[in-house]
Amino acid sequence: MDSVFEKWRRLVDARIPQVLDDCYQEWPEGVRAPSMPLMDAVQEQAKASSAGGKRLRALLVITSALAAMSRWSGSDAAEGGADGADSDAAVLFSRALDVACAVEVFQTGALVHDDIIDGSDLRRGAPAAHTALASAFAGFRGRALGRGDAGGSNAVSSASVGDVAEIPLTVFASSDRAMGDNLGIMLGDYLASASLTAASTAVSGRPEAPAVVDTFLAMQRDVEVGQVLDLADSSLGLDDPAAIVTNCRLVFDRKTASYTTVAPLRLGFLLAGMDAPQAWKWGARIGAPAGIAFQIADDLADVLPQNPPTGKPLGGDILNGKRSVLLADALEQGNEATRRLLRETYAKPERDRDDIRLVTDAFVSSGAVDASRARIRRLWNETREQIGVWQRETGVSGESARALEAMMALFVPEQDR
Repeated sequence: MDSVFEKWRRLVDARIPQVLDDCYQEWPEGVRAPSMPLMDAVQEQAKASSAGGKRLRALLVITSALAAMSRWSGSDAAEGGADGADSDAAVLFSRALDVACAVEVFQTGALVHDDIIDGSDLRRGAPAAHTALASAFAGFRGRALGRGDAGGSNAVSSASVGDVAEIPLTVFASSDRAMGDNLGIMLGDYLASASLTAASTAVSGRPEAPAVVDTFLAMQRDVEVGQVLDLADSSLGLDDPAAIVTNCRLVFDRKTASYTTVAPLRLGFLLAGMDAPQAWKWGARIGAPAGIAFQIADDLADVLPQNPPTGKPLGGDILNGKRSVLLADALEQGNEATRRLLRETYAKPERDRDDIRLVTDAFVSSGAVDASRARIRRLWNETREQIGVWQRETGVSGESARALEAMMALFVPEQDR
């Protein structure tokens, strides 16, 4: 299965820039705005920001589509999908590939907004989108002013987002930083629109088109609601751990599970011809527990070194004062000294690296880390059970069910299953 998923991952990586180019409509010749090169830079950044990642959501769309069609047995669709050995599977794969890319493009837009909200200048070791766009704008403005136009022309000249390395962040004017943030916000919105365009184009004229579009829009709405709930969590006090867990669960449902597992499953099932109520039911039953487990595992990765490494710095959630299930469990299970330490630390206007160490130790010693791992195991077992029920009730092949389980397992670290 790993070789199949890797092949599909490469196909997704190659297809996403094409999908974005298909969505990008340049202005007709003769009415091109003088400032249009900056929009070209935004388009280039859309593709740069969309590069990389595990593509788990995309792989899940494709896997669930082929599994629901039972094309894992009696054909080599699982090995190639797009190679044409099974014409029905090949056609389905092509549609699923574009919808899968649409989900990835939507995630990229969400990450662009997240980096602005978090004030993160880097993403996967490279400049975050708003940082790169600040550099691009500074380069445009500098070259325009350097021409010495007597009339003070506002026109900009062509430049690459890759020019970010030429302008250190420390020399950005505040106006350039603000413009980078503004362009980043617009880029995130643009990617969200492009993702829906790509999804709807993939199923244009198909009987499942209305349900696919409705599912995609519901996914976007859920993520937006979840983002607001996530931002508001810092307003929660530390005297009611149960309220923190309840809020986290709602955030996990809306912000994470909705577009990480639930919607990709629903979209794949719809593409395979499943009726909408059934697709929605099984997407939630199979996907919700795995999506929540995925987020809890991500929260663990914020405080504990992972193997293999995640690439994210440790302790970011603690520095940001984020209310987490780990924090709630430590408050609930820890002794009085632990609770006092946590309340005092999270009451600070800012936290430092020493605070990260002390809080992490409290998470471990209180049993909060063990409690999170137990939650992940329970949720993973629930996903496996639901896949078994799905197989029995829908009549798909055992190979289809095993393929879907193998795909879902990629969302949960092996040591936590």
